[in-house]
Amino acid sequence: MSIWTKEVQPQSLTKIQRKAVATERGWEDLETSEILVAIPELATLAGQANVVSALFDKAAYVQADVIQVAVRYNEKVNVTAGATLLVSWSGLGGDFVLTALAQTEVGEVVFGGVVPSEAGTLSIAAQTIVGTIKDSNNGTTDSEKAVSAPIALAAGTRVVT
Repeated sequence: MSIWTKEVQPQSLTKIQRKAVATERGWEDLETSEILVAIPELATLAGQANVVSALFDKAAYVQADVIQVAVRYNEKVNVTAGATLLVSWSGLGGDFVLTALAQTEVGEVVFGGVVPSEAGTLSIAAQTIVGTIKDSNNGTTDSEKAVSAPIALAAGTRVVT
């Protein structure tokens, strides 16, 4: 049996439950708002929202394809339009930036853009997201913006043909 804590979701969650976020009511399913485990004032106890993963939206891309990367948090966050995430690119043009639109009460911040018009390889480097991302719990606490090396590595690479 897994242990649910204020900092960490258990590893035995189903794919859908892995999108659970800390709220004032406890661990909540991001898609259905169902309370999976009740822990009163969990979002307050957990402190600032933390980055838990970064995921490409496709397994591979073609040149000039639309790309999205979802950066998942352990709590719901609010994002000001214009937050940016750097994508490493092996092509001639070098790295490029994805931008997020304004988003409210989300567990996944979606950054979007267009893949360069040349073949190459994409990856996410360890970095700090640029822009304003606040915990939705109180609207004033800055959320973590660091995409750590292990999270970036887990995102893997994607080939552009």
